[in-house]
Amino acid sequence: MASVRAIQVPGLGEIALGDWVDDHMWGTAQIGTAQSADLQVFTSGRGQQKPGTTSTNTDYDVFVPEPGRMPTGWEMLVFSIRLEVVANINNADILNLQQTLLHEFWILSKCYSQGPMSFYPAGGGNAGAVSTTANATTTASWTNGVPAQGAAKQFLVPHKIGSGEAFFSKIRFPTAASLGSTRDVRVVLAGLIKRSVQ
Repeated sequence: MASVRAIQVPGLGEIALGDWVDDHMWGTAQIGTAQSADLQVFTSGRGQQKPGTTSTNTDYDVFVPEPGRMPTGWEMLVFSIRLEVVANINNADILNLQQTLLHEFWILSKCYSQGPMSFYPAGGGNAGAVSTTANATTTASWTNGVPAQGAAKQFLVPHKIGSGEAFFSKIRFPTAASLGSTRDVRVVLAGLIKRSVQ
């Protein structure tokens, strides 16, 4: 059986896959009900303060080996960025986030990707559903995009984070959010990560 030992990446050349793994990094920020201040994700690690709140990051909230930078000897090719609403959310709040939240992805001092939340579909989570009874309408939880892995947007050319390079995601609100309750939004970087194979 043949195995893939290297891939060709436009602009980067051949990448030998010996120490590369297909994996994710993620970070979470809490969006306030009237959020207007910028939040930076990936700049705090496990046990540190979650952006937007005084609570502490857990393993569920964040996986970054070194907050704010790629560890020495590590690299990442980011093929996809996804924005996920972590807990149940109603239709009104997801629509408000879709209309107010802007995301930027920075490596060193350059913004490599930017756009509204809908440009970064989650590819996971619960689908929205509305059921009507004679007395009331009940809204189930909603998500950012279709809950299918293939629904996540893929970059034609991946963004490379080099060894020791600073990176972060910035969540901006040019127009203040108007949410019924605070919401956690997770930013997921998916791609190939180079690290020593253990």
